[in-house]
Order: sequence, then C-alpha cells, then structure tokens
Amino acid sequence: MWIKDQTIRVIVTSAVDKGKYGELRFVDSRKVKATGLYVKSYFSFWTVAGTAYQTFPTLVRAIENSGTFEGSDRKKGVQIIIKAFSIGQEKYTDKEGNEIFSKQPRFTVWDWDFVESSNKDMDTPSTVETPFDKEPEIEWPEE
Repeated sequence: MWIKDQTIRVIVTSAVDKGKYGELRFVDSRKVKATGLYVKSYFSFWTVAGTAYQTFPTLVRAIENSGTFEGSDRKKGVQIIIKAFSIGQEKYTDKEGNEIFSKQPRFTVWDWDFVESSNKDMDTPSTVETPFDKEPEIEWPEE
C-alpha cells in the first residue's frame, strides 16, 4: 500500500545511515480529551529509501546536533513531516527454502521534510493511492 501527500508529524529520535538506505526511530503522541494528557507511541525500524534517502544525511546531522535531555544522554530529536510512505508485508524465503510472511510489516519512507521548511497545511487529509506501475528499485535490509 502506497500512501502519499501525508501530514504525519513525528519526532525522530534516531536516524542511522546503513549505506544504501536509512533507518528511523521516532515518537508520536496524541492528546486524550478526557484527561488532557498526551499518550506517546514509539516506532522503530522504518526504512528510508529512494529520493528520501538522498536528503537523509541532513537528518542524521540534525539529530546529532539536537542536544540531549537534561540529566540524560538521550537525544531530544528532530521534528519531521512524513509526506509519503509504503506499508508492505511480503513473502520471503527462509534458510530452509520455505516461503513465509515476515512477522512485522515493513514501513518505508519515500518522502519527508523538516517541519520548519514545510509550508504544508497540517489539516489536509491524507490520500491513498494504488501502487506505481513500477515499484522503485531498492535493496532491502537483511531480516
């Protein structure tokens, strides 16, 4: 499933360059109306590929320079907007030659921007599109 024209705002807490692709960890939150408190959700191992990977080194540097929380060595993180991503859960062949589905879906970011440089209206609803005629060529990380 390909999703684009997103307005997903997250705080990236880790960005690791793997050579041919990048890997993200980030946090998102939502406000609980009844209590007024925020509930956080943590996400790991999102792959960054294609044109999103071309600007990935700037995100890695921004996180390195983001500073840390007082009394901790944990980075504060950097706010980004994920504009396009895909979700997939495809078969793969295990060591014994059996075709099986991965235990977790694979999330891949295809387009993103820093919150500060995005003039996008945050109230625009998301759109879902059918897959492209030809999927982008990328090398997937080892499972």
